Amino acid sequence: MPADPFLAIGMVSAPHNFERRKSVRRDMLDLPSVRDGVLVFRFLLGQVTSRERFRFGSLKELRAEVAHHTDVVLLDTLDGSGGQASKQCSCLEKTVGWMQFALVQWPGASFYGKTEGA
Repeated sequence: MPADPFLAIGMVSAPHNFERRKSVRRDMLDLPSVRDGVLVFRFLLGQVTSRERFRFGSLKELRAEVAHHTDVVLLDTLDGSGGQASKQCSCLEKTVGWMQFALVQWPGASFYGKTEGA
């Protein structure tokens, strides 16, 4: 596995979207480019407190997921569960946090990207 990937991509995700992340893992993260380290992929979550409301699952489940999977990055950013403005700010903070993280983690990557959907 190369030290630095060709592409490092992060997907903005909400803490409660367990099933969406599971689906992406099943459908996308077993591709040869991911297995070979040419592409690294991470789910991007902001900080979640015990007061966070989950529509599905719980904080305990989230902690177990993070402990079990190496594809989740907990960024030092907001994770918007409030109104639309909070969510937009959270997405922007996660994007900046991801780029800062990825540049340090894989400084020799050819490209860095961000997507949304999980």
